[in-house]
Parts: sequence; structure tokens; C-alpha cells
Amino acid sequence: MSSEAIASPMLSTKGAERPALSSPPSRSPKGTAFRPDIEGLRGIAIIFVVGYHVGLSVFRGGYIGVDIFFVLSGYLITGLLVNEMSGTGRIDFLKFYARRARRLLPASAVMLITTIAVVQIILPPYEQHRIADSAVATAGYFSNLYFLRQGSDYFAIPFGSNPLLHTWSLAVEEQFYLVWPVLIALALSWKRSRTVLAFFIAGISCLSLAGCLWLSEVRQPWAFFGSPARAWEFGAGALACLLPAAKIQANRGMASVAGWAGLAAILISGAWFTARTPYPGFAVLLPVSGAAVVLVSGMLPGVGVSRILEHPVLQGTGRLSYSWYLWHWPALSIAQLLMGTVPISVRLLCAAGSLGLAWTTWRLIENPIRFNPSLLRRPALSLVLALAVTACGLGFSSWWKVHTSGTPFEKAESDIPAVYAQGCVTRGRVVRPLDCAFGDTASFTTVVLFGDSKAAQWFPPLEVLAKQKHWRLVPLLKSGCPAASLPIVEHAGEARDPACVNWREAAIERILLMRPAAVIVSSYSATVKEGISYSEWRDATKATLARFDAAGLNTLLIRDNPSAGMVVPVCLAWKQWRGSGNCNFDRAKALDESLFRAETEAAASLTHIQVADPASQICGEVTCETVQNGIIVYRDGHHLTARFAATLVPFLDSRIVPETPSPLLKRQ
Repeated sequence: MSSEAIASPMLSTKGAERPALSSPPSRSPKGTAFRPDIEGLRGIAIIFVVGYHVGLSVFRGGYIGVDIFFVLSGYLITGLLVNEMSGTGRIDFLKFYARRARRLLPASAVMLITTIAVVQIILPPYEQHRIADSAVATAGYFSNLYFLRQGSDYFAIPFGSNPLLHTWSLAVEEQFYLVWPVLIALALSWKRSRTVLAFFIAGISCLSLAGCLWLSEVRQPWAFFGSPARAWEFGAGALACLLPAAKIQANRGMASVAGWAGLAAILISGAWFTARTPYPGFAVLLPVSGAAVVLVSGMLPGVGVSRILEHPVLQGTGRLSYSWYLWHWPALSIAQLLMGTVPISVRLLCAAGSLGLAWTTWRLIENPIRFNPSLLRRPALSLVLALAVTACGLGFSSWWKVHTSGTPFEKAESDIPAVYAQGCVTRGRVVRPLDCAFGDTASFTTVVLFGDSKAAQWFPPLEVLAKQKHWRLVPLLKSGCPAASLPIVEHAGEARDPACVNWREAAIERILLMRPAAVIVSSYSATVKEGISYSEWRDATKATLARFDAAGLNTLLIRDNPSAGMVVPVCLAWKQWRGSGNCNFDRAKALDESLFRAETEAAASLTHIQVADPASQICGEVTCETVQNGIIVYRDGHHLTARFAATLVPFLDSRIVPETPSPLLKRQ
């Protein structure tokens, strides 16, 4: 599995003397001796990845297959470069990048063009535009950065239905291929010693691993999609390649046992990890170390685990691993786009069909171009073709993006409150509330907006009121962190940020110290359906409200708005494209009356607490219309668009009567 970087000038590391590198292992990482164990390891990796994406429970941690591919790439590329340096005294960058281009770009380009063509046929322009963004990133080999940005965006529509999502890992490898040969050349130019090179790579890998573990805690998408945070996985493969062959030969029994242990680590990771496992984090150490140990053991032919990895099924699957990786996800994703819920039988059929496409691609495109005699003799021509393919891909994808942009549904999806653009919503593991103020910031009448994204959606009408009435509006908001005093709970299949508890306490303490004239509170109600009972929600809500009430703070608790149960802009786009359909929904089914009863009970005995229900402002008596007076109501399945929220100024104006504090009470 890989893709490729574009051309780089040939750099020579030739010195006055032959390189003083120690002899390579008995089975070279790549070159004269074919490594069937590596082919088999590729087969295991791609089976895990495809099995995970198909949804087979036995492969519930199958995403670790990508990490195995990273380790393999580090092992193979480092071995190739070190052996070339050892044999010739230099690294021929022109030939290196030409080989990568022939091996990887043609199949990737065919997959990209085919996917774009199919998407143009089956999807409305709005949906096409979302995928066109990722197509540009894929063609430019930076799709990992695109998906990193999407993963960091709390409001991004889930990109599991994007048929190019899988290219993030290809982009990481392409970026690795661009940088790694230069680092190897620089290290070996300084001193041609495998030991020195190993220490150099170990240092880089330790820094990368430390960054990966830290980012996993504070900015998980950066750890998952970012090349620097993944570099240590390539480094692990490189270090495995650089182990002295003599020591491995002298410890054949230990190498055999280690190989079995490494394979067990891979299999346990793939079967035991789940979508809830914090990843990459410390968990990724298990499959990465397992893959590296298997590669070391495999240097000795016919020893231990190599006998399993040389099985014909794994060999055949390994040969097709790159092409199968390219095709399997577009097939599954397009099925999801067409069907919504895809039964397991169809997913298995998609996996089998994509394997057929992989074999065809391997037979007709991948190998013929890779071993073309004319291209082999003329590496510069390979790079010219690579540049041409890249330019065509970027040009076509950019045209497609422009051609499908500007729809009202696209604008609705991005219609979020300005408080986000101002950087005034806390995210991730941050526990300190942000210091922001809007409206009349010099006013002594302070109104606080407190809660998660459901509170943030009330910012547009509150900002209007703050300007009209000369209030100082202070947002204390954290995405995914409800105002109710809950412990750490499950949310959307992932562990809720433990920093939420600390942030909430700090925000409440700040509110009590600030003594605002009014506090506006709202939270996402679906938390009750994700591990919290109604009674727990009632008690947690009361715990927060009681602290404000005891301080005499005038507080308005706003009930969560009705949930559409669908991505409204997407539904409206399909409706327009098909010329029929219904995106309105039933009000009764969209509201949780038991939860609202729990919130009402929480506020019932508190003197300074009011409860407001906005449902009648958003819905009719029976139906909730998703377009009102030409305005799209929802930007996703449950958040109001900022434009529609701004129309609810009268609703809030009639319910907020701040008790203006004495001028002697200064702002904190």
C-alpha cells in the first residue's frame, strides 16, 4: 500500500572512499532475495483493513493494518537505500523516485479518475463538491492534511461516506518517500555507519513517538492523520532493517520465538482493539512492535512464523494488497452513498468485487508500467509522466470542485456561529475557559452563554440582543461538554473528553466569580441516549443550576431543539436533484419529552431558574419544516444554522430580563 512523491533532483553522496557499511542481512530487505514473509505480512495487513471496513467483528481492530504497511515501508525503503549506498557509494534519487512513480501512481490515478466519474453520475452537485475537495487533496498527495482538518472540525459531516477517505494513508507514505531518502543520505554522508544511522533514526523516531502520544491526548486528528506523528512507525521498520544480521543468525531460536510473539501481537491488536480504543496513542505500540519483530524474524528463511506467512493465500493477497487497498474503500463507500444502510451481504460483495478490480489493475496497469523496459531505461521519463499525471489530476479535480461549488446547501453546512471563527469555543483536552466578550464589552451588565455546541447555536440571537441592549456577552463554551454536572461518559461511541469535567468546574467557578446579570444554559440532549439515564440527567442538571441559584443568578435553561435525524443539507440536495422527496420530519418523534420532564423537575424548586422550550419556534404543531422563509433551518442533523438562529431574537428577548448589578460590581 502506498502512493508516491514527485520528482527530486539527483543528489550524490559519493565520497573519496567506498562506504564503510556493515554487510546486509542474509535476506536483503528488498532486492536480490524475494521475501515471501513480507508478501504474507502485506496479505495479513490488507485482510485486516478490508475486514474492518466491511464490518466483520473478528476484524474490529483491523485498522491496525495501515500501521503494518507503514512499518513495511520503513523497512523496505531503508533497506533499499542503505544497500544502494553500500554498493555504489551514493543514492540515485532520480531512479528512486522513478521507481516509486512507476509502482504507485498509475493505479492510484486510475482509481481516482474512476471514482470521480462514478460520483459525478450518482450524486447531486452538493455531495459531489464535498468529495471534490478531497479529490484535489488526493491528486496533490496531501489528503491526510485535508482529512486532518475535517477531523478537527466538530461540525464536519462524518466523512465515512467519502470514497477517497482511505487515501490519507497513501499521502502519509508519499510524504515519507519524499523526505526519508534525503534524511538517509544526509546521515550516511556524515558517517557511513549502520550504527550511527540507527541512532539517528532512533532519535527521530523517539521524537515522533513522543509527539504522537502527546497529540493523541490533546489533538487526536493530528496524531492520526499527521505525517510527523506517524514517522516513528516507518522508523520502527527502518530500525528492524538495520539490526546486525550476524546477531540474528546467532540467535535463531530466539528469533523464531520473537516472530511468533510478533504475529500474536498483530492478531491480538486486530481482533481486540475496537473503534473505542484511543488511537494511535499507546495502543499503536502493540501492532507496530509486532510487525517489526516479525520482519526481523523473517530475515531467516524457513524459521518459525515465516512458514505461515508463505502460505499461498497470503502470498496472492499480498501481491494484490496495494490495488485492493485502492479499490475496496471506494466500492464500500459508494454502496453506502447509494443505499444508506448497507447489509453485510452487499459489503462482502463489494469487497469481493474490489478484489477483482485489484487483480485487473495489477495485471493490466500496475505491473506493465512498473516493469516497462523503456521506462526502466529512462527514469527521467517516469518522472515526467508522474508530473503529467499529477497535473492532470489536480487540474481535473480543481475544475470539478469549482463546477460544483456555491450551492445553498454548501452554505448552510458551513453556516456556524461567529463565536467559532473568533476562536471562542474550547476544544479537545483544554481545561481552561477562554477569555472572550462580545456586544458592549464596556457594559457592567454581563450575560453568560454556557454549555456545549447546543448553547453555542444561540450565540447569533444573543449577540444581536447584546448589541441592542448594551450587554456584555461572555461565551463559556466547550464542544461536546454539556453544562449538566456529569461524570465522564460515553459519547458517539468514543470516550468523552475527561477534560470536560475540569473545564466545566472552572467555567462554573468563573461564572460565580463574575456574578453576571443572566446565565443562558443549553446542552445536547442525546447524551441521555448515550449512557446517561433520565434521572442521572435530572440530578446532574440540577447540580449545575443549584449553584447558580444559590448565588442568586438569573438563569435561563433552554431545552435542546428538535433533532432532524438526518443531515438536512444532504437531504435537501438529494430532493432538489431528484425533483422529489421529503426532508421535513415529525415533531413528536424529534423531541424527547421524558428528558424535558427531567430538566423541568431539575429547575422546579429553584427560585432563579427559568426553562424555555424553543420547539414551537422551530416546528409547527405536527411537522418540523427544514426550510422556512427561504432559510435552511439545520446545518447538519441537529444544529441550527446561524442564519435561522438569528431569527429567534424575539423568542429570547421575551425571556431574558437581566437583573442589572450594582455599578460597584466590576467585571472579573
